[in-house]
Amino acid sequence: MGTEEDRKKFVDQVRKGCRIAARFRELGIRPHGVVRVDSAASVTEWNKDPKGNTRKIAATMKEAGKVARDFGERLAAEGEICWGGMHSWKNMVNLLETIGMPRVVGFQADMAHTLLYVLGYNAPEHRLVPDQFHWEPDRFHAAMKKVTKALRPWTIDFHVAQNDSTVLGSGTHEKTGHHCLATDPNGKLNIPATPAIGCAMTPAR
Repeated sequence: MGTEEDRKKFVDQVRKGCRIAARFRELGIRPHGVVRVDSAASVTEWNKDPKGNTRKIAATMKEAGKVARDFGERLAAEGEICWGGMHSWKNMVNLLETIGMPRVVGFQADMAHTLLYVLGYNAPEHRLVPDQFHWEPDRFHAAMKKVTKALRPWTIDFHVAQNDSTVLGSGTHEKTGHHCLATDPNGKLNIPATPAIGCAMTPAR
């Protein structure tokens, strides 16, 4: 989003990151990996013109994707509810489809953040669990399977982290989730007991 100059600066920063990442790979200290990106935009700003702003973000990320491809790198868009145009599972899929570079620009599934998609923070219309929801395993897992099925074709980076489902705002961010220790008693992910969810989000080869 932003001005044309803002978008050029975004692509320039991706170029710098990809240059460094590629050099590390050449040196043998980074045999694999991706470069993470986000829309660098708030949900509030995105909401002023959803279709137009999604087109802008997609165009910018497509240019960034071309840069990454030239360096032999891939970009992973972070699944976080605070980034405009990426703040719900449906918006994330729509953005990736609009970019249209599945082997170059994909999705980063961070379980601590991605699980918040089911709650519809910042996008209530895309909520997948009832308002009166108390983290019943059957309901939670059904919702997570729907999210992972939608995002699975785009997933190129994945890591597990715990989340207690609380959200906060900071600076220009909308509500955003945060990580907590895997052993946190308030954690909502039973990490070793959810193989179906984990397998669904394993990165595509």
